[in-house]
Amino acid sequence: MDTRNLKIQSLQFKAGALSKTEFFETIWHSHGKKISFYINRLLLNGRQNNEDLFQEIMLKIFNNLEQYNPLYSLNTWVYKIVRHHCIDYMKKKTLTVDTDNPVDIPITRDNPELQYLKDEMIKEVEEAMNSLTVNERELAFLRLYENMKFHAISEIMDENINTLKTRMKKIKGMLKAELKEYYHE
Repeated sequence: MDTRNLKIQSLQFKAGALSKTEFFETIWHSHGKKISFYINRLLLNGRQNNEDLFQEIMLKIFNNLEQYNPLYSLNTWVYKIVRHHCIDYMKKKTLTVDTDNPVDIPITRDNPELQYLKDEMIKEVEEAMNSLTVNERELAFLRLYENMKFHAISEIMDENINTLKTRMKKIKGMLKAELKEYYHE
């Protein structure tokens, strides 16, 4: 669902023309997979724990829908909730890297040699991303995967835009160095 339709539905929800459940279903469909991927990229601590965390976060979003202000970005509001919940979780748990369960990326299985190369490349990208700190992974995810603007990332992470830009440049350099075998100028 595009941003404009989300904004319209959020205004309808605030006006009482859309029920809390209907609005939440919209959020679930528009943000659910992204939130799940974000949790998996940020925490790296096992699918079952992340699924439980996902359910907790979605429940928290549902319970706090009345506090959302449609004058602001729904995307930013949702990611702030996700980020803060993950930070609270990290404070409570010791996290480990889960290299046995790579991210599921659909790939064609037509050519075994090509499949092998793609699998190796995915493994290298996973390892490069896992080598980043939690904050670096979070920034890389929001900027590179979600394609968020630095202004929105700044609001989510409560950091200066210029600091984030500098950090992103450093992250790109680190990833480029680690993935130099796959990088072509």
